[in-house]
Amino acid sequence: MEDCLGDSFRSALQYRPAILVGSGNWMIHEQLCWLKGLRASSPDGGGVVNRPTLPLTMRLSRHTRRREIIAAGMIAGLNLIAAKAATAQTRLSRVGFLHPRLSAIVEPLRVAAVRDGLLSASPGSRIEMIVRVADGSQERLRMFAEELASERLDVLVAVAPSGIAAAREASRTTPIVGVDLETDPVAAGWVASLSRPGGNVTGVFLDMPEFAAKCLQMLVEVVGRRASIGVLWDPSTGGYQRASVEPAAASMGLELTLRETAALSDVGPAIYRLAAEGVGGLLILSSPLFSANTSAVAALTTASHLPAIMLFPEFARDGGLIGYGPDLQDLFRCAGIMARRVIDGASPADVPVERPVRFSLIVNVNAARSTGVELPPTLLARADEVIE
Repeated sequence: MEDCLGDSFRSALQYRPAILVGSGNWMIHEQLCWLKGLRASSPDGGGVVNRPTLPLTMRLSRHTRRREIIAAGMIAGLNLIAAKAATAQTRLSRVGFLHPRLSAIVEPLRVAAVRDGLLSASPGSRIEMIVRVADGSQERLRMFAEELASERLDVLVAVAPSGIAAAREASRTTPIVGVDLETDPVAAGWVASLSRPGGNVTGVFLDMPEFAAKCLQMLVEVVGRRASIGVLWDPSTGGYQRASVEPAAASMGLELTLRETAALSDVGPAIYRLAAEGVGGLLILSSPLFSANTSAVAALTTASHLPAIMLFPEFARDGGLIGYGPDLQDLFRCAGIMARRVIDGASPADVPVERPVRFSLIVNVNAARSTGVELPPTLLARADEVIE
């Protein structure tokens, strides 16, 4: 009897988990019916036992029933685990997306990149994305942040310093994954450290001081060590970039002429004024304002014959002279992957901040001709892409 029951239950445990992809009472009912059939069968696998109950048989019967109860509990537990796993796989996850400004062309690309990251590790997941773009209005940005904070989101992807600040002000409990190339998150007080953020914010942030120095150096390679370099800066991105680029320029003996551009309508007048003042080149700092309008800004720089470098590779593809920086689509996909980790149970306090690790240098030979400069062979040799 012992060997027969042991073999039967071992066979049961080997066979039954294979059907645990489903859920429902029917499964437990099937298991219990199977157990009842096992209890009624004879030791040699024949028909139903029908003999007088003896003391030994009664003891074995009680022992058998205990085993049946234990097995039934194990089966029910496995069914519960399978049901929970199936529920987790099909549960609808709600993800917010908050951006201070995006063009109609760029918006679907950024949202698609985040969604791609969210689904990369769990292709069968169900995701609802709630997208809010403030179109440059700080008041609308604050209102959208408060709206999203009330939506009981699993995670919120917030973009740029103003987007992250608004999301953080609206809620200190909603998990936030930021995409920000303009802020030191530690200095801003958003995270305790890059390896252990410690709060409700993590994300992708750029190491701006080193990056600003590289951009200035490349611009100097093209225009020479002119006395002055113009800088376009969006004040909504905060002062971190400005504070990073000024010492880099001083170390190269360059004087910076800074122009604030809070809206797209400010960009044209600022560029033409800098060209009239005789600056040798133009550094365009990172901002959602510029990344959403690379074509328009590139056209303005070539029309003013001003050699320019922007911290987005798309700038050169869209007609500007030099574009150097991380691939923005990759950064938004990375944010989606980090958001997926939060959905799966990780706390943003324990998800390390990511730094962009891949940068592209793109130069546009046509823009060089339009602005009257010659691209040095060393720069062309380092370029990942040369546009003729």
